[in-house]
Amino acid sequence: AFDTRFMSDSFARVCSEVFRNNGIEVLLSDRPIPTPALSFAVKNLKMDLGIMISASHNPAEYNGFKIKMPSGAAAPVEVTKEIESRLGKKRPAENSARAMALAIGSQTMVFQPRRFEKKDLTKAYVKFIRSYINFKKIKRFRY
Repeated sequence: AFDTRFMSDSFARVCSEVFRNNGIEVLLSDRPIPTPALSFAVKNLKMDLGIMISASHNPAEYNGFKIKMPSGAAAPVEVTKEIESRLGKKRPAENSARAMALAIGSQTMVFQPRRFEKKDLTKAYVKFIRSYINFKKIKRFRY
């Protein structure tokens, strides 16, 4: 997923193509979304992990990756270090791909040529948030 910062959408698309070309199934948001929407989607859709292209609370020039675990939570340091250690390396062999999948807690990650899909990740998230709002009560409120 990606936010509205300069070229985040292009960065996310290129990253998605790289992942896909390395045998990782990719589901890319079809629009900018907030980071909590990605966390919700990762958990709700039972993804192996999620990546958010965002500078978060930093200046826009620090745009980069936020990694989300299957629970939707931020990846712990040991997972980010494992991923960082693989940057710039050639495509992993099947046995090292399996080791990486296990390192991030995934039993289902398979490294084979996979599809590339764009999807609206906001609908389910908005429905979830709306389920906590009492619109009738708000409508009756006079201020």
